[in-house]
Amino acid sequence: RISSTSTSTSPSHTSSSSSSSSKTSWQLHAEYVPQEPESPTTAIKKTKSLHPQVGDLVRYYDLDGGDQKGQELVGKISYITSVLSKDNDNGKEFIVDLTQLEDTGDGYYAEFSSQKRMGKKASRNLKFVSPIIASYVRAEQAFKVPLTTDGQLQVRQETYDLNDYEGPIFKINPDVVAQDGITYATLKFNLLKNAAITGLAGSVVVNIIKGPEDGAIYLAGAMASVGYLFFLSVKTDTLGSNDAKLGTGVSNLRFLMPIFLLVGVALYNQSKGDLNPVLGMNGSSGSDTFDTVTAEQFGVAVLGFLTYRVPLLIGQVRDAFKDEDGDGAALLPGSAGVAMQLMKGEEGNGESDSAMALEALTPVLLVSGPQFTGRTELVQKLLQSNDRLVSPRLVDRQQDGITFERLEERGEFLQVDPSGRYGLTKEAILEASDATEFDNDGSDKVVVIDADVGLARQLQNLSGTRLVGVWVGLNTVSEFEQRLEDEINAGKIAIPQDEAKESFLRAKVKEIVTEIEFGLGSGIFEFTILNNGSEEKCLEELKEAAEYCFK
Repeated sequence: RISSTSTSTSPSHTSSSSSSSSKTSWQLHAEYVPQEPESPTTAIKKTKSLHPQVGDLVRYYDLDGGDQKGQELVGKISYITSVLSKDNDNGKEFIVDLTQLEDTGDGYYAEFSSQKRMGKKASRNLKFVSPIIASYVRAEQAFKVPLTTDGQLQVRQETYDLNDYEGPIFKINPDVVAQDGITYATLKFNLLKNAAITGLAGSVVVNIIKGPEDGAIYLAGAMASVGYLFFLSVKTDTLGSNDAKLGTGVSNLRFLMPIFLLVGVALYNQSKGDLNPVLGMNGSSGSDTFDTVTAEQFGVAVLGFLTYRVPLLIGQVRDAFKDEDGDGAALLPGSAGVAMQLMKGEEGNGESDSAMALEALTPVLLVSGPQFTGRTELVQKLLQSNDRLVSPRLVDRQQDGITFERLEERGEFLQVDPSGRYGLTKEAILEASDATEFDNDGSDKVVVIDADVGLARQLQNLSGTRLVGVWVGLNTVSEFEQRLEDEINAGKIAIPQDEAKESFLRAKVKEIVTEIEFGLGSGIFEFTILNNGSEEKCLEELKEAAEYCFK
């Protein structure tokens, strides 16, 4: 650092001061200032630890592989759990459940079909799996994983950072837990209180109707039911705690409450001596203690024991009639009550919600029918007549063989054409109306499917679609026979060499009859077109059905 200072002198001494160093008007001073050392925290930026999460893609090895480590596999973490371990400083280690992905080539890994997925699960110690970077490619319906130059999987790092990993984090709101505890305690107290009050009230009624003895037995049964609920609550209170085993053992005492009740009634009868009701009826005291209990006493005791169910039933009825509509849907048991409540909820949402739900569905015009009806020709002319009608894009084996083979292996094709080249998938149907090449005018599109009966069977419950079914048929079976014979004579259909023409015709007609039965009984076809030779009329009817899809 360089600094300067200035001194003033008299004008009369200017000439003499020019040669004198002691009277120099400028003085220069140089001073060295050392550079401050760089802080370690600023020199090195701390990176965030890489911890596992459910859904991560990882590399792991097949334990039965051919090389030292085994075959390289790619899997998705589906669950993480901790187990006790003496080898680690924190006293635990982590096990991950993995779902293997299918290697489809070129670094693409896809999920197996649901049928095969269950057999592709494995568990590994977390320290033996390696996280990898992957991106999902929608066009391939698979994850793209980078590979090294030698074709091996490229991992982010060999293992996760486990030194500071405490396990999966579950966020728990303490306020919610505390409020749930208060709610549970209140519910338990009310249940015991209501059961006791109901039992007391019931014993008064029985005392008036049947007498004090039966009233006392009913009250004993009601108290036994309160004891049953109390011991059951012990199991609930200790569930998931260190005392869970003890709580389960104590709660099992509830099963003894009915036995204690009947033993008490029997001992009471025996204490009466000659006034024993059984002795008074048959003149003997009976060989067993329980023989002293009469059928009436048994019935009263059982009714008293079941008293705890009465307030539960009353509560359900009360809650049902608290509904705004008062339709009593909560009274219905099981799925019937759930279905009724769902229906009521849909009605309460209004017509706007229903309209939004319909708009979210893909409109599909399903044109189906038996063989030899000219259905395919009608569909082709329909597609040519209206740009708003589109057909699903098929997967071409020749243009995209890898995707075709993967989908075929996973069983995702709804149909493959007779040549084996083109395949139809559910995604192709759902995405056809969104394809950009069809959106030139920005108008809504309707997907048209020319489906034989086999494909129509698969599509009748296709989720995400609003099906409008059109059945193309003929007037009589004889017309089918005539068209079939015309096709055979024209050489379009070949009869197997080992089969006679008559038997071949009968088999085909039988197939057609079966297809007609499906069309009549499926309930998915809103329109029926009889292609009796007037092609223009049939095409107009088909256009009217297509217009219905836009409404």
